Amino acid sequence: MTETTRDLVLRRKLDAGAPDPALAVAGLPPVAKALGLAMARVSDKLMELVAAAESTGQSTRSLAELLDELPANGLYAVLEGPQEAQGVMVLDNALMGALIEQQTAGALAPGAPTARKPTRTDAALCADWIDTVLRALAETYAEAAQASWLSGFGFSCHLPDARPLGLMLEDEPYHVLDFALDLGEGARKGSGKLILPALGRAPEGRPAASGEAGAEPHPDDRAAWERRLEGQVMDAEVTLLAVLHRFRRSIGEVQEFAEGDVIALPEGVINALRLETGDGTAVAAGRLGQTAGARAVRLRDADDLSEPEDEMGAAMAALDDPEDDLPAMPEAEELPDLPDLPGAEDAEERVDPLAGLEDLPDIPELDGDFGGLGEEDLPELPELGEGGLPELPDLPDLEGLTGT
Repeated sequence: MTETTRDLVLRRKLDAGAPDPALAVAGLPPVAKALGLAMARVSDKLMELVAAAESTGQSTRSLAELLDELPANGLYAVLEGPQEAQGVMVLDNALMGALIEQQTAGALAPGAPTARKPTRTDAALCADWIDTVLRALAETYAEAAQASWLSGFGFSCHLPDARPLGLMLEDEPYHVLDFALDLGEGARKGSGKLILPALGRAPEGRPAASGEAGAEPHPDDRAAWERRLEGQVMDAEVTLLAVLHRFRRSIGEVQEFAEGDVIALPEGVINALRLETGDGTAVAAGRLGQTAGARAVRLRDADDLSEPEDEMGAAMAALDDPEDDLPAMPEAEELPDLPDLPGAEDAEERVDPLAGLEDLPDIPELDGDFGGLGEEDLPELPELGEGGLPELPDLPDLEGLTGT
């Protein structure tokens, strides 16, 4: 390697680590320093967290170089900017945990939190802080045309790790702003990176945020905001309840429930299942079934999603009605007279069940125990021989028969 080649390599490394000379705007701090100040102000104003920048730095890296320098774990927040530009803000577990802990508990516990994989909820809790820091940084250089690459960026979504960034980001130079923060007056130490395309896509000289009341947002900002809003809404979790049937029971009945009790459901509820949101709004209808051994709901078209009224509910509603609403029963004297039916005067003669019995013939009387039959009228019975059997007649001899 010649001396000239080595000098070129060293000069390129020094230039990559030095701030962009185009950002040396008179009277304005370096971008890395302004980032630390913006984080301190936003942390105090947004969540009353005391934060101070311990160190900041700025460099320019290629896509391959910055991917090699990313931390192994942390929150990877994808940023959307003007003209579909994309950037990344990386928060290590300590900084992410501090932001979440301050919002949920109101103070930081001593000691570093346990490293874990960030979730969608973690990203949602940190999104406001990220957006506010980016707006505050862009406002600092609102009048600097050379700093247009800072304008118009905001939180879009988060990634579970850094692997997809190689496919998502354009292969171009990037400004990398490193920062390390002291949080909660020494209670926690956190760090991260802000990565934005070096070739700004926002119109030069356009203020990043005018702050004027009623000012019309720039079309690029509006499009970026709409993409972020859509990403947040589509990624939001919605809890749905599968409701088979609703009925009412008294407190005493509920207290008597025991393990193994069976609650009978009306017929047909399996085919009348409803999917409802947490506030009871019905969004779909379906049928209860199973798939692969697990309970499942097969959705179907529903023409009517109105709440069906159960028998118990109807009975309770009837009891709640005042008696004044019931129709008055007519008095007995007010009932109308029934009209006379034709032929009613001879109805008894026509329906008398005993009429004509006097014309029946007499039944002969039965004398004695045999109904008028004397003993002399009985036929003679044969006399019985020995053994109680009657004497049998002699059989004729049959010739030619042998045997006994």
